[in-house]
Amino acid sequence: MKASTISHGSFTVERRYAARPERVFKAWSDPDQMKQWAAPADDWAFDIDRFEFRVGGSSVCRFGPRGDEPYRDDGRYDDIVPNRRIVSAYAISKGDVRISSSVSSIEFLEDGTGTLLRVTEVGAYLDGQDSAKGRQGGVAQQLDQLSGYLAG
Repeated sequence: MKASTISHGSFTVERRYAARPERVFKAWSDPDQMKQWAAPADDWAFDIDRFEFRVGGSSVCRFGPRGDEPYRDDGRYDDIVPNRRIVSAYAISKGDVRISSSVSSIEFLEDGTGTLLRVTEVGAYLDGQDSAKGRQGGVAQQLDQLSGYLAG
């Protein structure tokens, strides 16, 4: 039997947007908007199977390179303060294999006439299938996609 391994890690990614916190929050809280920017690359798909945006609500999203088996994100919203923060717990699987379990906080901070967005994650990355460094890179790419969406 293969021994299970868990690596733990945390990271924070920040971006500044010219849009007000209300606009940036709406991009995170509206599934139709999220579908337009949440894939970390243009050649990736992002689909939402369930989106219950409320404290205690859950979400199920699938994403990944088009044509590949998608990743599955099963999440739960633990705290929502409109236009200020979202705290959630989520697990990522590839097929039937769980690759990570994380807690994420998203802060929407006024920054002059725009928003400083801060995403912080603390995670358990399982059996070498994922890592804090890899996840940080994916989140950074998502936030770059959000920048293009907000500017468009």
